[in-house]
Amino acid sequence: MKNLITYEEVYSKDIILRHFDLTASAHLFEWQTDDTDCWIESLNENNWLFQFDSELPVSLEPGKIIQIPKGTTYRLIKGKSPLSISIKS
Repeated sequence: MKNLITYEEVYSKDIILRHFDLTASAHLFEWQTDDTDCWIESLNENNWLFQFDSELPVSLEPGKIIQIPKGTTYRLIKGKSPLSISIKS
């Protein structure tokens, strides 16, 4: 998703903050997997969704933490507001 990020901040060795660009086309948010376990947390009010493969999408309200196990397929579904997330590996 690197080409979709407005900017990225390295907060610490294992925490990255990502801020997503609203001008990116929704079709660019494809299914993906990661090589390590990680946890994401929304940092702002937004209307984006998160979805694991074969599951229904869930909202990314602030403070909600989602664990993404290594090798699990998932995607973000673009909303109509900015999105900032914390990613902990």
